[in-house]
Amino acid sequence: AALSVYALLQVLVLFPKIDASRFSTEFQWRLKSNEAFASFLGPNQFAGFLALLLPVLAGYARDARVRWPAALALGLGLVALGLTGSLGGWVALAAGAAAFAALALTRTRGRKAVLLAGGAAAALALLLVAATPLLEKAAGKSHSLYVRRVYWQAAAKVIARAPIAGVGLDNFREHYFQVKSDIPQ
Repeated sequence: AALSVYALLQVLVLFPKIDASRFSTEFQWRLKSNEAFASFLGPNQFAGFLALLLPVLAGYARDARVRWPAALALGLGLVALGLTGSLGGWVALAAGAAAFAALALTRTRGRKAVLLAGGAAAALALLLVAATPLLEKAAGKSHSLYVRRVYWQAAAKVIARAPIAGVGLDNFREHYFQVKSDIPQ
């Protein structure tokens, strides 16, 4: 709750008062984007923290005797997640919520059925991302995904070259330049 309140203060009070001209270009861009990062290095790190925390808070609000503090913290956290501007944070939150929902189902239904359904859903999601133009469209809208796609494609080529033994710990750097695309990055 405290980090969420601080994120609100950043966007509503602190960012408008900061003269960004004396800071690095990267920090100027971060301030102009108006994306909250609380006490984390950047908005994506804060969104990742919230994506891990919010499903736990939701479960606590559901099971606790005094629900309003947890519900208030959950509401503040959702607002703060929105202020980060992180699409990946929302995707991670949805995945966490789905995982917690599946865990809740194991209380009343068979664990094996829930694990099979979750595995099938994860496999389907990976197939959709890998075999459809979804990643291409997302990469066209997000520079971050564009850069990640280059690394993922290179990683797939490295894995294809050594699918069983791999290339060893911390050796991707050596193989990346042999398989990378012509995209300058």
